[in-house]
Amino acid sequence: MQKGDTIITDKGYYSYKNYQLSVSRYQIIPLIFPKSDFKLEKALNLLSYPITSYRNSKLGKRTKSLFQNLKKEFKSKMEKWTCFKAIRSIIEDMFKLAKKSLSLDKIHRYTQKSVAKFISLNVLLLGTIISLGNTSKEQLQHLAEW
Repeated sequence: MQKGDTIITDKGYYSYKNYQLSVSRYQIIPLIFPKSDFKLEKALNLLSYPITSYRNSKLGKRTKSLFQNLKKEFKSKMEKWTCFKAIRSIIEDMFKLAKKSLSLDKIHRYTQKSVAKFISLNVLLLGTIISLGNTSKEQLQHLAEW
C-alpha cells in the first residue's frame, strides 16, 4: 500500500475510529460500506491531521495538504459508495474461488514456512486464472462451483 490508496472493506470493519485510524496513521482512504445510521459529517469531523506535523513547517505544510486531499477524496468516494458494490462483489467471488476451488478454506499445515508456500502457490494460481481473462462475475462463480 502507498499513501493515498483506497481500501475497500465491508461492514465488518465499520467504525468511525477505523476511518480516523486509516487516514491519520496509514494515510489511506478507507471505503467502508456504511451501515444505515452512518453520518458522513461525523466521519469527516474525525479526520484531522496530526498535531505533530506542526513541528517542522515544511513537513507540516506537506502533511496538511496530504490530509486535506485525503479528506476531500474520502468525502467524494463516500458520497457515491454504491458504485463500488460491484467491485466488492467481484472481490468476494475471487475469495470464494480461492476458498472452494483452490482449497484455502482449510489449511492443514503446521509450520509458517509450509503455510507460506501453500498460500503463495494458490495466490499465483488465482492470479493466473484472472490474467487468463476470467474476470466476469459469472466466470468467477462458475469456476468457484467447479
